Amino acid sequence: MKKPLTALSATIVLGIGAFSSVPTYTYAETSNSIQSKIIQNQTEKAKIDEQIARLEQTIAENQKVMEETTEKIAATQAKIEQLQAEKAAIQEQMAKREEQIKNRLRVMQAGGGPLGYLEVLLGATDFEDFISRASAISTLTKADQDLIAKQEEDKKAIEETEKAAQDELNKLNDMKEELAGMQSQIAEQKSQAESIKQQLATEGEQLLAQKLAAEQAAQQAALQAAVTASTNNSTNNTSSKTAVAKGNKPSSSSFVPTVSGGNAINTVISAGKQFLGNSSYGFGKADPVNGVFDCSGFVNWAFAQAGISVGRSTGVLVGQGTKVAPSDMRPGDLVFFNTDGRTNGHVGIYLGNGQFIGSQTSYGVRIENMTSGYWANAFNGNVRRIIN
Repeated sequence: MKKPLTALSATIVLGIGAFSSVPTYTYAETSNSIQSKIIQNQTEKAKIDEQIARLEQTIAENQKVMEETTEKIAATQAKIEQLQAEKAAIQEQMAKREEQIKNRLRVMQAGGGPLGYLEVLLGATDFEDFISRASAISTLTKADQDLIAKQEEDKKAIEETEKAAQDELNKLNDMKEELAGMQSQIAEQKSQAESIKQQLATEGEQLLAQKLAAEQAAQQAALQAAVTASTNNSTNNTSSKTAVAKGNKPSSSSFVPTVSGGNAINTVISAGKQFLGNSSYGFGKADPVNGVFDCSGFVNWAFAQAGISVGRSTGVLVGQGTKVAPSDMRPGDLVFFNTDGRTNGHVGIYLGNGQFIGSQTSYGVRIENMTSGYWANAFNGNVRRIIN
C-alpha cells in the first residue's frame, strides 16, 4: 500500500506545474470573500468590546459615586439625630427657664394669694422702698424677657438647622435613587452588548467553518487536477516511475509539492497583510477569527488561502519546497531565523526589498526588516521556495 501512495506523491510533483491555474483560484476567491466577512466580524467585535469597556468604566464610576452618596446619607442622618438630641436638650432647658420665671412670681406672692406688680409697688413703706421695688421688678421683667427671647432664638436656630439637614438628606436620597436607575440602565446596555458579542462570536465561528470548507475544496480541486494531469501525461508518468524506482520517495511529513503561479504568491501575501495592526501572537495558535497566530500557524494559514497546504511547525516547514540561496530569494519564499537558542525557531514569508511578514512574538502579524538589527543577526540563511 505504501508504494502507490509514494507514486502518487511523485506524480503530483510533476503534474501540478502544468495545471497550476486549475479552478483553485475560484475557491480562493470564495475564501477571500469569506475572509472579508471575518474581518468585518472582527471589526464589529472590537467595537462591541470597546463599548463594553466604556460601560464597565461608567458602572464603576457610578458605583463609586453611589458609595460616596451612601456615606454622605449616613453622615447626614447622624447629623439629624445629633440635632434632634440638641433640640431635646434645648427644649429641656426652655422648660427649666419657664420654671425659673414661675419661681420668681411665687417669691413675689407674699400672702399666698396672687400679687401683681402694682400691689408690690403700692406696698412700699417709703419712697426709697418704692424705688427699690420698682428697680427689682424692672430687673426681673427684663430677665424674663431675655429668657423668652433666648428660647425663641434657640428654637428657631434648631428648627432651621434641622430643616437644612433634612433637605440635604432628601437630595442625597434622590441622587442615590437616580444613580441606582442609571446603573440598572447601563447594566441592561452591557447585557445587550454582551449578547451581540456572543452573536458575533457565533457568526465568526460559522464564517471560519465556511472558510475552512472552501480551503479544503480548493485543495481537493488542486489535488484532483494534478492527478488528472499526471494520468494524461505519459512523460510525467514515466518520470514518476523513474523517481520511484530510484528510491526518491518523498516523506509525507516533510514534503510539499512546489507549485507555480504569481497569483498564488500575491494571494498568500495579500491574505497575510490583512492582519497587519489587528492581530496578536499566540503560541500554537492559528485563529483567523480572533487574529491570533504563532509564526508557523500564520504561514500555514496564509498559504492555505491560495489552496496550498504546508506544514504547521517550523520543524516541518524547514524541509518543504526547494532550498534556494539567500541571494536568489524572492517574494513568497519562506525565510528562517534562529531565535530563543533554537535553530530555525522562527519563520516568515519574504516580501522583497529585505523585508518579511510574520507573526512576531511581541506584536502579532508585522512586517520586519531582515537586513539590519535583530532580524539580520537572527537570519540563518535558510530559504525555502514553495511557489515557483
